[in-house]
Amino acid sequence: MKAYKLHIRDNDDADAQIVFANTAKAAKRLVHGEVWDNLENYIDLRVNRAQHFDDMENLDTAHLALEQWKQGWIWFDMDYPDPDDTPDEKFIKWYSDTFEEAYGR
Repeated sequence: MKAYKLHIRDNDDADAQIVFANTAKAAKRLVHGEVWDNLENYIDLRVNRAQHFDDMENLDTAHLALEQWKQGWIWFDMDYPDPDDTPDEKFIKWYSDTFEEAYGR
């Protein structure tokens, strides 16, 4: 399935998210979480293809985050592991420990 990045126009500090859909219009309807909370006007929601993440819809949250981390995504105001010298397993542990409450892990 196609992957799309949802983000808010002109607000680089707001969260972005990857969603999976067949079309950009369908992807836009999947906005939730931090992006939705920071969205003042629906017309400011932007949808861009994120081809690197195509066909990853079956990954769990931690493994999708691992792929984002490898692509340079960051977590603001958090002490996340350095991607240049941290093995995947250590990132997964950090992610699971950090977001356990939020994602019910």
